[in-house]
Amino acid sequence: MTDTSKYKVLIVDDEPDILEFMEYNLRKEGYNVLTAKNGSEAVEKAKKRNSAIDSFGYNDACNGWYRSV
Repeated sequence: MTDTSKYKVLIVDDEPDILEFMEYNLRKEGYNVLTAKNGSEAVEKAKKRNSAIDSFGYNDACNGWYRSV
């Protein structure tokens, strides 16, 4: 079983319901979660973190899921 508590996930979405849904489910699985309502807020939150963020997301423009580490 993977220790998910070591992973930091930043969720960015302009829909509050999507943020709440994703945050709830990822926290339930043990992930450390940050949320942002837009790209600017996401960049600011990422800059304030002292460690890397393992991020997952969905972007309609990319037409699917992506992962960046």
